[in-house]
Order: sequence, then structure tokens, then C-alpha cells
Amino acid sequence: MTSTLHSATQKSMHELAAAYVATQAAPGVAVCLVRDRSVASQFYAGFADIERAEEVSAGHRYEIGSISKSFTSLVVLTLVDEGVIALSDTVQQHLPWFEVQSDYEPITLRHLLDHSSGLIMGSDSWPDEAAQVWALRSSSTGSAPGTIFHYSNVGFMTLGAVVEAVTGRTCTDLMRERVVEVVGMPDTITTITDNDRHTMAVGYQPRHEDRAWCPGDPLAPATWFEVSAADGNVASTAADMGRYLAMLLGRGQVDGRRVISEGAFTSMITPTSPGGEPAPGPSQYALGINVEQISDRTCITHGGGMVGYSTFLIGDLELGCGVIVLTNAPGDSPGAQWLARALFDALCADSQGSPVPVAPAYAPPPRPVLPEGNDGSVSGDLAAYVGHYRSFNPWFSHLRIAAVDGRLVLVAPNGVEAPGIVDLVEISPGVFREGTDPRLPERLYMGPVVEGRALWVARHDCRYSRTFRP
Repeated sequence: MTSTLHSATQKSMHELAAAYVATQAAPGVAVCLVRDRSVASQFYAGFADIERAEEVSAGHRYEIGSISKSFTSLVVLTLVDEGVIALSDTVQQHLPWFEVQSDYEPITLRHLLDHSSGLIMGSDSWPDEAAQVWALRSSSTGSAPGTIFHYSNVGFMTLGAVVEAVTGRTCTDLMRERVVEVVGMPDTITTITDNDRHTMAVGYQPRHEDRAWCPGDPLAPATWFEVSAADGNVASTAADMGRYLAMLLGRGQVDGRRVISEGAFTSMITPTSPGGEPAPGPSQYALGINVEQISDRTCITHGGGMVGYSTFLIGDLELGCGVIVLTNAPGDSPGAQWLARALFDALCADSQGSPVPVAPAYAPPPRPVLPEGNDGSVSGDLAAYVGHYRSFNPWFSHLRIAAVDGRLVLVAPNGVEAPGIVDLVEISPGVFREGTDPRLPERLYMGPVVEGRALWVARHDCRYSRTFRP
């Protein structure tokens, strides 16, 4: 591999980042490139604060969202190394109060780590981690553990509760001691509080909360709140996250300092789940990280979506190259992943002696045609459920129920945890499964019907009341 980035590649990368923030729902972006398992460079584009015209700089922090799950995995694996826990342990062994309605064998820690537990995704409607884990007792698993990949934020909250139960320390404290301080990430925090707000790039979201953002739509500052749950609790800078990625590409060590053993790292990147996060090609989830085969090489990836922040990490374990992209774009924006992959392709090509020209501009999908209202194909109780509902949960604030060709459809195109457009299948009176696959655990519960209209619907532990807007 060549030792320095070709000037043409550097130029194309900077142009690509500038074009991205100029045309997408991303006011600003911070990028770090890793080469030869070391931080190579960082660059920035756009604004950390639109209103104040404050440009992105090296000191701005971004919430990294679900990339935090890899931090949780590292903490769990250090405890496995020490013999405190085992991946085959059931959750109830360490949390006797844990309960979920299930017809299947107990859930293990491995099932939580690789998203094959069968648990719901979770609503993030409560700020307390333990409360959300306790509330699982009112939900059901849709599949036997280990049989399908179904992403679960509350599953990682459960891991956080397990860590605290066996150590007497919070998972976030152990992340700081066992990961952040060992790697050398001085500007990274593992609990986000109001005291940290002034250090953050301002997060943004579409001004219109109930529809997907498309080019030309206005943005507004996103809701701010404190975060400490183990599914998405970290805020960091591009440089710090570059060191973190360098550690992962170094198989658990950086600058001679080791976070986990070689054996534990091998476990971390060995896929055990039947599926993985959406990717251009086949992917499988391992333990807190997604694993893909790109150009016949093993690569690790993970995205992160928070309210007002969208991030993506990608690295080639064989070449030792990687990219971290941090943006203050809406958490469900696909652009951070696209930009990271485009920069990664250029970096890998350059590292093998093939500088590349400017990549093509990102083309977002067209605004979807969303069904609304009742097309006349349902009546009675089903017709009473059709309508527009909202909550004050910033993760996913609006949903619509529409009638299409004799069936009900959930329409939720905007929001970090929004499911998009999915069929609603009635499994008992007033209770609907989200999606046609009978193994899916997500449920929508219809509230009381008054004068022919349902007053509210409940999704997980969050209620959405009918709103006055159609």
C-alpha cells in the first residue's frame, strides 16, 4: 500500500463532502480517515450551528447513536475474559426480575449482543434504562432466540442492566474506563448531559415531523435530551472516533494498548446472527458490530441514528483502512452511510495505488407516495382506526393508519425509529402485528373507539393520540 493519500483522492473527498452538505439534510459533517490502522487525517464541511453560522471544527462532538453498541459489546467481552459472565448465560441468571412473554427457551447474553433474541426494538419513550427493560414483561417474543435477526435497542439496554447487576457499576462508567481511556479518546463522553450541550454540534431534523425529508425541505433544530442508556449513549469527535476505529482494525489494540484479548475480538467479529443490518451486499451481525464481505475482504460496519444526528463507521480488517462519518443530520437520514461508503471506496482504492476521481453525487430516493385515509375497502372497527396519530416522543412522533385494498397499513416515514410503511395484521381484536412475517414481535394496540374513531393507539410502551391534522 502507498503511505500517503494521493492529492487527487484528497481533493475528490473534500469535494464530495462539500457537495453532500450542500444538497442533503446534513448541515455539517466531520470525517476521519484511518490508514494502516492509524488515524491519517480529518476534514470537515458545513455548519455545526446554522443559526449562528458556526462552521464544523475539530472540537465539535456528535452523538454516535448505535455505534455505541460496539462499546457495550467490548465491556461485556472484557467481563467474559475475566470470567465474571459467559455469553451462554441467560438474562435471568443476572436479572431475576427480567420477564418477557415467550413460548421459547430463555434468552442468553449472546442473543442480546447479536440481535437474535426475538425482543421488540423498543420505543425509547422513557429516559430510564431499567424502566424500559422492566416494561418488556408486557411484550412478547415473536421467534425462538437465535432464529432471526431483529434489531433491538432494548436488548442492549438489557445488557447494560446486566453489566450493572454483576459489577455494581454502570455500563457507561465501564465504557469510559475500559474503552475510552484505554484507546485514548479525551473528547469522548459516555453519558450525555445538559452540561455537555455547548460542546455539541446542533442536531437537526425536518421542520415537518410527519413526512420524510426531501431536497428543498426546511430543517429545524432537533429536540435535545440527556442520554445514558447502553444502546446509544456516546458522543465523540471525528478524531476520537478515528482512534476507536483504528483500535477495531487493530483487532482490539491501538498504540500497544489492548482493550480486549485477541480471542475476545475474534468472537466480536464472528457472525452468529442469521442476518444483519441493511447493506449493499450480504451482511451478518456479530457481537455489537455488523460484518460484510466487500471485494472479498472482511469489513466491519455500523450506523448510528439519534434525534438530530446520523453517523456511520466502516473499516476493512485486512487493509487496515476505514472511515468514520459524523453528521448533525436527521437520525434516519441515509446520507451518512452513503458518504462513508463512497469515501471508503476511494480510500481503499488509493491505498492500493489507484487514486480515484470525484464520486457521483448522492441521489436520495424520491419522495415516497404515502397512502392516507380510507380507500373505502374497510369498514366498521377497522375504519375507526384509520387516521393520523402523534406523541411527544422525539424518536418517532407521528404515525398514520391507512386503509389500502382491504387491509390496514402503518405509515411512518419520518423518525429515527420509524418503521416506514408496513402491513398491519390483526392477530386478536384490536391488536395488530407490524409486518406479514409471523415471527416479528412488534405490536400496535388500538385504543377505545368513541363516535366511530379510535382515540389513541399504543406502540410498545408509547401511546399516540389522534391528532387534529389529517
